[in-house]
Amino acid sequence: MEDKEKLYYAWNWFEFHANQRLVLFRFFLIFIGAIGYLLVGLGGNPVVLILSGLAIIILSKRFQIIDVRNRELVECGRKSLDKMEKKLGLTDEGVGPRSYEKPEKRELLQEILGDSNLPKDIKNIKDYERIRHSYIYNQVFYYAKVLGRIILIIGIVTLIKDYFDVCGVFGYL
Repeated sequence: MEDKEKLYYAWNWFEFHANQRLVLFRFFLIFIGAIGYLLVGLGGNPVVLILSGLAIIILSKRFQIIDVRNRELVECGRKSLDKMEKKLGLTDEGVGPRSYEKPEKRELLQEILGDSNLPKDIKNIKDYERIRHSYIYNQVFYYAKVLGRIILIIGIVTLIKDYFDVCGVFGYL
């Protein structure tokens, strides 16, 4: 296989799995939106609350696991592209997500993006870690799991309260 074909293959690999990651996240948001719609429509039913809470928790964890796998596949493609770009002389260091950490790369990005998008002096590079998709995806998955737990607890409390109300115990609550 020629170098050009290898580069083409590496790029297709990277592009496919990067797109797959975005599509996966969109599906996650659609599922969470559908569960939210269900909650609004049938919100007072404790069984719906419990099942919705469990569904959100399970979906969040499953989608997060799939995202980790896709991230690994994207990283494989990124490493292959970096090697091929170096080999073909397209770049000296490859194109990576942290290219703004090196002063010469930061200056190039400032020139391209403008000073308003990337400060000249990045004092705390960790602040820019939050820009990455992985960080934001993980935050969304984490807070979705927290929301699922809250909905689950509200459903259980409502179910218990409704049960005791039917039985006449704690009718004054």
